[in-house]
Amino acid sequence: MHLLAISLLTILAGTLLLAKFKKENQEKFFRCISWFFIVVGFLLFIGFIAGGICKLKHHCFNRHHGFRYEMMGRGPGSCSPGMMGRGPGCGPGMMMGGGPGCCSPEMMDRKPGCCPMGMKEGGPGSPVQAPDAVKQAFAVKFPFATDVKYEMEKDAFEATFKDKGVEMSANFDAAGKWLETETGIKSGDLPKEVSASVAKNFAGCKIFEVAKVETPDKGVCYEMDVNNGKEGFEVCFSSKGDILSKHPLKKEKEEEKEDKD
Repeated sequence: MHLLAISLLTILAGTLLLAKFKKENQEKFFRCISWFFIVVGFLLFIGFIAGGICKLKHHCFNRHHGFRYEMMGRGPGSCSPGMMGRGPGCGPGMMMGGGPGCCSPEMMDRKPGCCPMGMKEGGPGSPVQAPDAVKQAFAVKFPFATDVKYEMEKDAFEATFKDKGVEMSANFDAAGKWLETETGIKSGDLPKEVSASVAKNFAGCKIFEVAKVETPDKGVCYEMDVNNGKEGFEVCFSSKGDILSKHPLKKEKEEEKEDKD
C-alpha cells in the first residue's frame, strides 16, 4: 500500500508542476522535470499492480497444491487421513494385504493386491501375475493362444486360454517348466478304444466334462466324470482304453450333474 501511495503522490506532483510551468512559460528543462515525476509515478504504480498479481498467483498455487505441501515433512509413505488404507504406506491400510498394494476394506478382493488380513495373494483360483519365465515358456508352446489368464493351482501356475477357438488350460512351474495341458473335448471325439471301455465299465452312465490331458511323463490320457444317477466317478483312461485312475465324485459335484439333467 505504501508503494501505491508514493506512486499516486509522484504522479500528482508531476502533473501539478507541469501545469504550473506551462502556465508560467518556464523553460523546457523544468517541464522535463515534471514529466520525469509523472513517468516515475506511473512506473511505481505498474510495479504495485504487478506485485499484486504475483502474490495472487502464488496464493492460488499454494491452495491448489495444498495436499502436496501438507505431505512434505511427514516422511516416506505418509498420507492424509482420507487416504489411509488406499495405497502403499498409507497408515492402517498397511495392515490389509500385508505390504504394497494395500487398500481400503471396500476394495478387498476386487483387484490384485487387495487381500483380507492374513490371506496371501495368489491363492488357489485367484488371478495372479505369472513370472516372466512362465510367460515366455507359454508363448513358445502356445504361440496362437488368446484370452490368456493365469491362476494358482497348488504350486503351479495355470494358464487358461483359447487356441484357435478351443478352450484349453496349461500348467507350468515357477521356472517355466511345462507340467500339463488340458483340452476340453466332446465325448464323440474320444478314441474308439476309450469309448468302448466307458461303455463296458460304466454301462448306463452319463459322461460329463471330458478332457484330453497331456503331460511330459505320461503322454496323453482322457479324463471325464461319469454318473449313473446313484453314484459318480472321476475316471482317467489311457489312449488304449485302460483305466488309469478312478475316484468317487464329491457330493457337491454329483449334485451339480443332477441339476444339469
